[in-house]
Amino acid sequence: AAMNAAAFAECAAQWRRLQAAHSSGGLAADETASWRRVSNRPELRLVLEPPERVRKMPPGSFGAMGTSGLQPTELRAVAHALAVAEPTGAAAQRFIG
Repeated sequence: AAMNAAAFAECAAQWRRLQAAHSSGGLAADETASWRRVSNRPELRLVLEPPERVRKMPPGSFGAMGTSGLQPTELRAVAHALAVAEPTGAAAQRFIG
C-alpha cells in the first residue's frame, strides 16, 4: 500500500503539472506525447480525479478500462486511486480485481 501511495503521489504531481501546462498552452514538445497518453487513457485519468468523482462514475466506464501497456508505477498509482475511491459495481470490481 505504501508503494502504491508513493507511485500515486509521483504520477499525480507529474500529470497535474502537465495538465496545468496544457491548459495554459505551455506544453513543451516532449511533454505533448506524455499529456496525450494520460488524457487518452481513462484508467490514468483516475489518478487526476477526486475520489468522490471516481466513486460516482457510471459502472460502464470501468468496462472500457484496462491495464495493458501501463508502466508499473502507473499501475500502482491507478490501484491507489481506486483503493481510496472504493467504487462499487461489478465492472469496477472486475477492473480492480
